[in-house]
Amino acid sequence: MKVFPVFYGVDPYHVRHQTGSFTLDKYQVPEMANKLEKWVEALTQIASIVGKNTATCENEALMIENIVEGISNQLYFMQPVIFSDLVVGTDDHMERLNPLLSMESEDEVRMIGIWGMGGIGKTTIAREHGVSYVRKKFLSTTLCLSKKSSVELGPQEIKASRIIITTRDRDLLNSCRVRIVYEVKCLDADAALKIFNQFAFEEGVPPEIYEKFSIRASWLAQGLPAAIEAYGLHFRGLTSLKEWDDALCRLIRAP
Repeated sequence: MKVFPVFYGVDPYHVRHQTGSFTLDKYQVPEMANKLEKWVEALTQIASIVGKNTATCENEALMIENIVEGISNQLYFMQPVIFSDLVVGTDDHMERLNPLLSMESEDEVRMIGIWGMGGIGKTTIAREHGVSYVRKKFLSTTLCLSKKSSVELGPQEIKASRIIITTRDRDLLNSCRVRIVYEVKCLDADAALKIFNQFAFEEGVPPEIYEKFSIRASWLAQGLPAAIEAYGLHFRGLTSLKEWDDALCRLIRAP
């Protein structure tokens, strides 16, 4: 996890040294000793990270733009896994997510969490909203999402923002007080099989003798888009039933 601290109305010196409004004196009791040690370590560490201090910024809108641009530049090199619309089913997700984004409401900051296991397509879904739709109308900040989450709006155009956070950890969303959460679920068996076949076979339809093998292979992916795509591309390179059977046996033993 990468952290970018924003000291809003707070002096980083007080955070680093636990003075002023960040004093921990009232917690200097034996029963708090273990927690206190962790708090001191965390505060010292966070204050040592280069971030933004609002006391040195004349224009908060420009400061926000700079923050998003800086994060976007870092994310460019992180190379998140982006799946095709075919794998994730972006259109269906957009239909369900649009009401949560509430784009009609232009005078609020709204945080939306996209939650699900790794490799399920959270980044792809967030990218579709953050880049092709939201960015045209709002300041859209995308945290830990995609290399194309840069902001192109000027400060005079900013009326509201939609903050999209993707994570595997539901507790993280709770700690950030994200109340609107969209859960990305695994694909059902029929959808998984259809997508697997499109990756594994040139015409997207298995020859009859491969049908049972195809069902077994797609089932092993357990509805996870990342696994479906990887398995499909792997099996596409196999040329005989024996190779398919051997590969399935290996996956069953060590998926």
